[in-house]
Formats: sequence, structure tokens, C-alpha cells
Amino acid sequence: MLPSRIVLGTPIGVNQDGNIKRLDYKLNGLMAYLLTFIAYYIICYHYHTIPSTFLADNFTLLLVAS
Repeated sequence: MLPSRIVLGTPIGVNQDGNIKRLDYKLNGLMAYLLTFIAYYIICYHYHTIPSTFLADNFTLLLVAS
């Protein structure tokens, strides 16, 4: 029998403080990173709105500002 699909919010473990770890946090974080890089790719390489070296040139500034 095949395993059932994993639904967002499925408990996957317990944190050290006793709270339940849920899968939705991991998926949401991963999706946020993926969407950010996809948007960056589209803006830089497809539309040529900002130079493709923008992130590399301003990486330190972006880290300090955030």
C-alpha cells in the first residue's frame, strides 16, 4: 500500500521546548526562497530590469540593512 500524501500542518516531531513541529513551516520557508529566486531570475535575466550582478554587488549591503 502506498503511503498517504503529506498534508500541510502534519505533525512531524516535537521541538526541545515541547511544541509540535509541523511540516507547513518547512514547506512555507522553502517556497518563500524558491519564489524569491524565481522572481529575481525573471527580473534580471528575462526583463533585464536590473543587472544580473546586482545581488553579488550589493550582498553585504542587503545583509546589513535587513
